[in-house]
Amino acid sequence: MTESFALESALKRFESTFTQADLAFENDLFRAPMSLKTWFRYIEHKTETGASDEVISFLYERALKAIPYSYKIWHRYLTLLRKRATGLPIGHPAWRYLVTSYERSLAYLSKMPRLWIEYCLLLEEQQCITATRRGYDRALRALPLSQHERIWPNYIQFVTKCRVPDTAMRVFRRYLKFDPTKAEDFVEYLIAEKRYNEAAERFSKLVIDDTHRSKDGLTKQEQWLEFLELCCKNANGITSISVEAFVRHGIRRYTAEHAGRLWTTLADYFIRLGQFEKARDIFEEGMDLVSLVRDFSHIFDAYAKFEETLADALANAELDATPEGQEFEPSQELQLALARFEHLLDRRPILVNDVHIRQDPNNVQQWLERCRLHEADPEKVVSVFEDAISSVDIYTSGNGHYVDLWKAYARYFEQGRRFPGPDDTVPAGAADLDSARTIFERATSAPQRSAADLVDLWIAFADMELRHQNFDRTREVLKRATRTPSKKRAHPQAGASESMLERVARDQRLWNYYVDFEESLGTLESCKAVYDRILDLKIATPQTIINYGTFLEEHNFFEDSFRAYERGVSAFRFPAVFEIWNVYLPKFLQRYKGTKLERTRDLFEQALKDCPPSQSRPLFLMYASFEEEYGLARRALMVYERATQHVPVAEKHEVFLLYVAKAAQMQGVVATRDIYARAIEVLPDAAALDMCVRFAELEVQLGEVARARSLFGHGAQFANPKTNKEFWQKWDAFEVKHGDVETYRQLLRVKRTMAIKFGA
Repeated sequence: MTESFALESALKRFESTFTQADLAFENDLFRAPMSLKTWFRYIEHKTETGASDEVISFLYERALKAIPYSYKIWHRYLTLLRKRATGLPIGHPAWRYLVTSYERSLAYLSKMPRLWIEYCLLLEEQQCITATRRGYDRALRALPLSQHERIWPNYIQFVTKCRVPDTAMRVFRRYLKFDPTKAEDFVEYLIAEKRYNEAAERFSKLVIDDTHRSKDGLTKQEQWLEFLELCCKNANGITSISVEAFVRHGIRRYTAEHAGRLWTTLADYFIRLGQFEKARDIFEEGMDLVSLVRDFSHIFDAYAKFEETLADALANAELDATPEGQEFEPSQELQLALARFEHLLDRRPILVNDVHIRQDPNNVQQWLERCRLHEADPEKVVSVFEDAISSVDIYTSGNGHYVDLWKAYARYFEQGRRFPGPDDTVPAGAADLDSARTIFERATSAPQRSAADLVDLWIAFADMELRHQNFDRTREVLKRATRTPSKKRAHPQAGASESMLERVARDQRLWNYYVDFEESLGTLESCKAVYDRILDLKIATPQTIINYGTFLEEHNFFEDSFRAYERGVSAFRFPAVFEIWNVYLPKFLQRYKGTKLERTRDLFEQALKDCPPSQSRPLFLMYASFEEEYGLARRALMVYERATQHVPVAEKHEVFLLYVAKAAQMQGVVATRDIYARAIEVLPDAAALDMCVRFAELEVQLGEVARARSLFGHGAQFANPKTNKEFWQKWDAFEVKHGDVETYRQLLRVKRTMAIKFGA
């Protein structure tokens, strides 16, 4: 009734404003009532002529009646109505008419998502919550599925803003069926609304879904940590999932990155639930399983903080409950809490050591440190040593050698089951040598990484007996160690070509120790037997030969000493044998001097026979010195002559100078002329120049000026005037003193020629 009355009123108003210009539009509409262009021109005309809103609305209504499915007309009309309602109170009829108009438009244009969105936003603006929700639901039912993505964002924004959690959760669940990737938004909404149980349940599905990618770019580890933090902080509100099972799954999956934080999070979860004993179990389990000190420190600090806080809370509660003036008596519960805290702090070094060993079970030093930490409990120390020996891999042991475990184990018993400091002394009679010997016997029979390690064990065994002055036992240990094994004594780790025991029996370090022991505490015969055995095994070094000879010499067994040297020079070749000759020959000369000329000469000839030039000079000079002192001068000069032919070029100059000096001393300066001549012929340029000058000075002394001048002329070919100024100065002085104008001119001509030659 009201609507018909309004239309009748609008018609009367329209007729009252009708003009001749309107007649043309009416005629056009009569001929083409479906023409949008004509309708829009007609409405614009009436608007420009100042027609009332009622008249304009009447024209729009006529147009919609003629073309009810025109989106353009509806859009313009609704926009106009919206503009008119803006600024008016919410309950004004203009708003109601606008809503009604939208509903009319949707009756014709139900597949237009833009109209639905505008309609729902209009209802939302009027705070019609139920109507808005129903409007969005109608839109989703009316529109095809492909256009739902345009509706859902506004719908979700509406339900999250309207503060009706139950409604919003139902809508979100429907939305996730359409777009499961928005589950993270739902979780955030649930957390914001403190619906922690469902938030944790849905979040748990996201973190275990490997295909899920965080909208914020978080890694899986970071998502796990966020999930666990949610569960921990809201422990009492989460009942539908097993938080502990999820945390343990995370620990197994991401133990390398966040193990410490995951364990402390799980413990914190039980603390918030008030399950303190369960929290302690989690802390203890975490410290027993982590393999990084970083993670252990994280757990231990949290554990210690928990115990300290618990003890403080109990103490404060009991203090508050104690009447004023009455002496405070801690309860058993408080004493137990304090004892727990102190016990935890006392255990820290052992727990840290556990972590190091879990991280690297082959870390020898950490096993030894573990033994020291249990020093107060001898049975535990023995147990740790046994565990270490069985756990450490002999081939991959690090930060120490596997044999260090055996040696420390035996040393522990030797020191009376103690680990004394460097300045401490072991009480007399405290040493348990029988147990230490048992350990060494086990060690030398057990597989070892190399022969060098087995040698270390035998030497440590001998050292122990030696420290306690058990010399016979020491000798027996060394005999066993150096005994050549039979096939029945093959070591558990026999090599491809020779067993480990064979390599040990030929080890120089072990034999050197044996020799040192016999020299210090053995007899002459026992020491000689050891040295002879070394020579028989052909494992001696030149130093061993020298030591053997020196030892025999000190005991006045000179011939035996020389025989030892003879065996040495027969066993070695140059350059190694040089050191033996360098000791043998002086000692032989010191002993026999000139009494055994031929034998001495044979020794020198034997030494020089295969001697390389680089090592021959000391031997030649020693030989020549011997001939000078005990032999013939002629033979001495022959030795010098041989030396000039045999020594390296770099040493020939000095040898020639010595040869010249000895020849002048023994045969006179005239005899040196041939030596000088040969030296100038064979020496390099610089050395030949020096010999020319020396030879010339000799001729001047002998009054042979012409010979001296020819020597200066010969040497000039080696002398650069720019760098060998001393030579030219000496020649100049010579000509000034002994020459004339012509010879001096000849000097200058030669000097200019040499300057051109050398580019000076």
